[in-house]
Amino acid sequence: MKKKIARLLIATLLMSSFYGCSNTTVPTETSEPEVEAIENNENNSQEPTANSSLEKENVVTAENPNITKDGASVSFSPFDLQEERTVSITQTEAPALTFDEEITEDYLLEVYDIHVPDQEEFIDLIEIRLDYDEDFIEASADESRSTFAMYFNEENNTWETVDYSVDTANNQVIVTTSHLSKYGVFTVKNENTRLAYIGRVNSYKKIVDSTMAQEIITEAINRPATPSEKAINLGMNVTNDWLGLSGFLLTTSNPVYSTEFLEGLGGVFNGLGIAAAAVQVAVDFQSGNDVALYGNLSKNMLNLVVSNWGTSALQLSFAGVFAIDYSLNKFATAAWDGRKEIWYDAYHLHYKEKMQLEPRKWYSKFYWIWQDSLKEKDPNYLKDQINQAIESNIQAFWQNESEMAFYQGEVMDNGATGGGGLSEDLKREITDAKRAELVKSLQPVFNQLEKKITYYLRDEYRKKLEATKRELNQVVRVTIEENIGDGMTPKYGKYIVKFAPLSDQAKESTWTGRLSDEGKIQTKFTILGHMQSGGPNTIELYTPDADLSVDSPEKIVTFKITGPELKITLGDYPPLEALVGQWPGTFYFEQVTVPDPKPKTDDSNTESEEESCDSFDIDLDEIFADLKAQEGKKTPTTFSIAQINDQRGYLWFGDDPSDLDEDEKLYFNYQYGRMAINQSQEGFNLSVGLVAEYIEDGKIKISGPLSVTGMNGTLDIDLIYEGVR
Repeated sequence: MKKKIARLLIATLLMSSFYGCSNTTVPTETSEPEVEAIENNENNSQEPTANSSLEKENVVTAENPNITKDGASVSFSPFDLQEERTVSITQTEAPALTFDEEITEDYLLEVYDIHVPDQEEFIDLIEIRLDYDEDFIEASADESRSTFAMYFNEENNTWETVDYSVDTANNQVIVTTSHLSKYGVFTVKNENTRLAYIGRVNSYKKIVDSTMAQEIITEAINRPATPSEKAINLGMNVTNDWLGLSGFLLTTSNPVYSTEFLEGLGGVFNGLGIAAAAVQVAVDFQSGNDVALYGNLSKNMLNLVVSNWGTSALQLSFAGVFAIDYSLNKFATAAWDGRKEIWYDAYHLHYKEKMQLEPRKWYSKFYWIWQDSLKEKDPNYLKDQINQAIESNIQAFWQNESEMAFYQGEVMDNGATGGGGLSEDLKREITDAKRAELVKSLQPVFNQLEKKITYYLRDEYRKKLEATKRELNQVVRVTIEENIGDGMTPKYGKYIVKFAPLSDQAKESTWTGRLSDEGKIQTKFTILGHMQSGGPNTIELYTPDADLSVDSPEKIVTFKITGPELKITLGDYPPLEALVGQWPGTFYFEQVTVPDPKPKTDDSNTESEEESCDSFDIDLDEIFADLKAQEGKKTPTTFSIAQINDQRGYLWFGDDPSDLDEDEKLYFNYQYGRMAINQSQEGFNLSVGLVAEYIEDGKIKISGPLSVTGMNGTLDIDLIYEGVR
């Protein structure tokens, strides 16, 4: 028995355990643990108190289509104002936010209810300018990215995006729209949080030159079924520029995201890139740039927009196509030559009295032709129908012989003379001259229709941005949980957890939290917030009392985003068979308490004591002194593990089991990576809690606490073992 005691003490010197960092003096948390312990950066929004002014009606006309009131300016198109209209602009209380995603930044929202009581539909564009408060924005922030506009859809009670731009020189957000509603200007104080979201979509910003646009469109035309590399790259560049991402640029090869996830983003970026290139061509053409380029691309682009947008956006500035045909090519030299031909006068009088239309009516006619064209499969429909409308107008005189005779008589009664019989050549000459005159007068109508169609294309492009927004606003719900069995004590309870690495722009506090007593935490972030914060792909675990500014993490776990649910398991453990064999490592004597040495006299040794010490040459006081000398030190050691079955094995010190006695085997049960040993002999109690876990590919770590008590409570040894293989 005394031999067993001696072996136990020696084993104590050599033993190590695998549970790691069991701290008997863990500080008690005073704060209540949270299920979602990582800070959610709650919305401390400062909603403005609506100082709603009394509604005042103001008049606009085709001659004076502008109105300004209470920080809002509205400019109507003369084509929409057949007669004077009263306009109501009222600053009002903000309706409740209805975003699918939370607004996590501090924000200011001012809302204007703008409407015309006696007119609901507008066929042309309306420009709304809303003032924003630059003082609310942080001094270092980009005003153009900290301000945006939305409108409130009262039919479904939701805030929706609009086509807008930011005029930082005048502190205004400029909205382009064709309808009136409640418009809100949002001013954001802070960004780059874990739950950052996209609540705004600016539908067009010049991001590509015409040459690149041509390359992208040509590539998409030649390979319509294959994602265009250039289009994908442009889509990513648009997104990075649009969101102001820095420190981490979105790519389709980032290891943080799974292949399936990236393929979804790639498809979105492909469509976005093609849309951006197509809109760029339309804008270039509208502004008078690269007309030749547009002419070369227009036919091919018809098929391209069909494949990418369906029939809802077939018209890529087709108004511009026929405007060029009319004004620059076919009839540039046709004109009235001043002859006193009676048929000129008769045609002119008939046209003036029966066929002449105001520009506003021509615009309305062309607008509704364009609306009808959106339903057609033939992309030439718009051009053909507008041509037909013009031809019908200028050919009407020749279609009715009684009308011709009547007006011939009218001009003759008024003294018109000259001319001979009516020939087909004369008809053609008169008609061509009228066509040239009409087309010249309609240039402002064509130009405005081009703007309307280009706005429509921008709106289609905005929908592509909305699709990107939905992808990037995806919320990833994260569960971090230690893998332990029922009734087992978690190793990482109360540990600090932090996502890493983070960019300089990231708000570290929103990516840091604390595990619960049970070693669990739940949180969430958006893909956008993840990107803006540097795309962290690991979590770092720190001891409960760690100082993150100086201390190193105890454990680092990598993860990959595959979808909206992310589970990160702590303490992933290997099977017992992977642990069989030798384990070199070190043990650390954290605390050693031993009995005081007993004074020795000549007659103090009894027969039992002589057998205990003399027969085996054991001096307990010497052993105790050696143990005490190890306090605070690390000592190399080696032990071996043998397996009995999947959940049971034993360990011993040394590497040769040939002469191993049964009482030298320390049996353990293995479950959830833990080897539990509790053994008592003659007043000595041995308690071991070893933990085996993967620390990286191909490497296993065993660590944990060892406690030995005995000698009537006067022996108390706390050890920590750590071994890596």
